[in-house]
Amino acid sequence: VDACGGLCDPVLLAHQLTLIDHMDFCCIIPQECLHQAWVKQKEKARSICRLTKRFNQVVAWTVGAILGASAARDRAVVLERVVAVAAACRALNNLHGLTQMLSALQNAAVARLERSWELVPAAAMECYAELQELMSPK
Repeated sequence: VDACGGLCDPVLLAHQLTLIDHMDFCCIIPQECLHQAWVKQKEKARSICRLTKRFNQVVAWTVGAILGASAARDRAVVLERVVAVAAACRALNNLHGLTQMLSALQNAAVARLERSWELVPAAAMECYAELQELMSPK
């Protein structure tokens, strides 16, 4: 992990997330989607379970990258980069990757970082608000 929490090239990271997501989604067969097999019969929905597991791993990694920065200004840099990754995922039409990044940013431990959030540039905060609005269930 570098000084940016491993997120120094948000566009490259978004591309890589998109490629991995594409491969994972292509592995899902229609039968896995029947009768909530991913909940009741996990052995019949291995691809969906793998996708869910990786989603949670990416969120946890992203949260770790944010919280791993020791100073508020360093966390603000990482927060800004995560927003940039989310925006790049959106530009690539990767709503799965976008949701991963938003989930990390909305994690309780991350949301409480008031001093860090105050240091995030206004443009990144505006972008974050737009992405939240896009993905809100309203």
